[in-house]
Amino acid sequence: MDNSKELLSATRGNALGFMFFRILLKCFGVRIAGAFLWPVTFFYALFDRTACRRARPVLECMYPEASVLVRFWHTWRLFANQGRVILLANYLSATGKEIPVVTENHPEALPYIQSGDQPVVVVSSHFGAWQAAFINSHLIHRSITFLDHPDQKATLDKFQTVRAEEGQVAEIAQNQAVAGGLVEAMAALSRNEMVGMMGDRASDANATAVAVGKGTLNLLTSPWLLGARMHAPVIVFLVGLQWSPLKIVCRFSKPFFPPDIPGRRLKPEDLHPGMEFYASELTQMLQRFPDQWFKFEE
Repeated sequence: MDNSKELLSATRGNALGFMFFRILLKCFGVRIAGAFLWPVTFFYALFDRTACRRARPVLECMYPEASVLVRFWHTWRLFANQGRVILLANYLSATGKEIPVVTENHPEALPYIQSGDQPVVVVSSHFGAWQAAFINSHLIHRSITFLDHPDQKATLDKFQTVRAEEGQVAEIAQNQAVAGGLVEAMAALSRNEMVGMMGDRASDANATAVAVGKGTLNLLTSPWLLGARMHAPVIVFLVGLQWSPLKIVCRFSKPFFPPDIPGRRLKPEDLHPGMEFYASELTQMLQRFPDQWFKFEE
């Protein structure tokens, strides 16, 4: 996978800007610091053509008939929401404080996220307060091994909120592991462990186009293929951010069981129902938390 596509945020911002917001966080708290994001992200929405181009596919799926002005508003709000997520993760990491968490877990998911005697694949997304959610890893009630690409800037480190936790969240760097970490993931599942992956960033080699909203987007096939090969259910985990009043909404979907077809290699169409299920979960969350899907495409 091309890191330049996935880690667009790592190429934005500078040390002076991050220092400015750290001072705001320390002196005034996360709400006041968040207010300063609006003029900053206005600049990006107006002049950063690369970021706007990469944000366009998701926005076109959700607002296909929007005017230029309305599309600009959604782009601006998308960038502001991403800044809020980063601010919140830094705030929680620096202060150790907690924020209200609302769980909306499907009843059928509870035996899998609370018990450690069966393998589970958790497929998440760069959606809402996904970075801040890692500080609430106790919501899963069991340890999880997460495959990801390490962030290039410590300020953007998605795991900064759980670095001090012991044994709850393990990280596999996909760009440093064998076969993108799938070998390690299969080993963890064979030990009846929980494995997490992001399902929304995909290269041409491991992507399938799926209907999302009123358009189509490329989503990752690996979580569904992994679940099928290891006979493990796949559960979608998404986290919405509500800014006023401040809280995060964590949602585990019902388990989805990928097809088990012995005697032949799985084809992309075999995995499509699971990916459609994932897209449906994302669409439902987008309707509740607009402009919070940080999927930036080439």
